[in-house]
Amino acid sequence: MVELISNDVDFYSEYKKDVRPIIVWGASDWGKLLSDEQILTIECFCDRNSSVEELNGLPVYSIDELKEKYRNRSVYIMNSIGTAEIKEDSVYCSVSSLGLDAKICNVHKNIAFLGNSSFVYQGKKYHLFSHIHNCGFLDERMSERAIEIAIAQKWLENHSDNIIEIGAVTPYYFPNLIQDIVDPADGHYLVSCHKSVFDVDLIGKNVLCISTVEHIGTGEYGVVEERTAYMAIEKILQESKHCLITTPLGENPLVDQYLVDHYQNDMVNVFERNGFGNQWKAIDKTDFDYERMYKHNKMVREIYIRRKLLGANNVNIVIEK
Repeated sequence: MVELISNDVDFYSEYKKDVRPIIVWGASDWGKLLSDEQILTIECFCDRNSSVEELNGLPVYSIDELKEKYRNRSVYIMNSIGTAEIKEDSVYCSVSSLGLDAKICNVHKNIAFLGNSSFVYQGKKYHLFSHIHNCGFLDERMSERAIEIAIAQKWLENHSDNIIEIGAVTPYYFPNLIQDIVDPADGHYLVSCHKSVFDVDLIGKNVLCISTVEHIGTGEYGVVEERTAYMAIEKILQESKHCLITTPLGENPLVDQYLVDHYQNDMVNVFERNGFGNQWKAIDKTDFDYERMYKHNKMVREIYIRRKLLGANNVNIVIEK
């Protein structure tokens, strides 16, 4: 019997009560990524056209080999080859021909179960923020805004006076929450100052800077700035009374260099998530491995950017003073 599982809630409830071998259908980028995350216990891949015999240390079987090895067994099939109806029908027909007792779940339609609706920052539980603007919702993969804005909301509760924002982000979520907003390029009507961060006095200010420093010194948005993102972070930290800076890994080598130089500082926090869902976890400083995180993040970014999907960043840096 072959059964299609149509949504993540059904899959998660099924998986908790009916643990059976998981086979990834398609030795693809998505299949490899699912295996990399090690969230589910995957036994093998099945691919009718694969030229490799293993992927991530797991065997890649042809359809005939799969039929022989899993005859009379109950399995989950994780379809990683796409959501197009013709592809789903193809997988269903192929699995049906094998005579397996199989439940088929589409990776692309069933990702929410791979993450949580909350995360822990500095010992406190936060709920993921959701929004239609460059963020997303819990039934899909969300951008890093889900944790950035959640942390920023709490930080703003504790630092409500003398606030200045570097980079216009909050106007898109909470218009008029912050009056003093500096951004040299953003045309939002609530931006109060179109200057470089280096031309603004931050002494004694409470500074909020969300996913902005990675753009400084890159020439993006037509802004010519000889000074660097590394220098911008140092300026904010040196001049501010309190500050919260968030920035993704892998978008600016000088931001990455700052992380490598200062990750042991208590002010610096690094979050990493699984490749498909929204499960973010703070990395312990003893487990910090820049090369591993950079390589993994690069692979995820390439997949998501190539497919023009939301949530390409997999590692986020939070600096709080």
